[in-house]
Amino acid sequence: FKNSLHDYQNIDFILTTINTESTKEIPSLLVSAMFTEKDKIMVKKLMESL
Repeated sequence: FKNSLHDYQNIDFILTTINTESTKEIPSLLVSAMFTEKDKIMVKKLMESL
């Protein structure tokens, strides 16, 4: 895990299975470890909003 946002400048968003502190610079989405259909829909919505 990198601690500097500079290390993540080429990332569009983060999918995570653990609750993390969100940053406004990089959107993140909490998904199930089993990646459900609901997660798929939420990822699609996130991608469309970028």
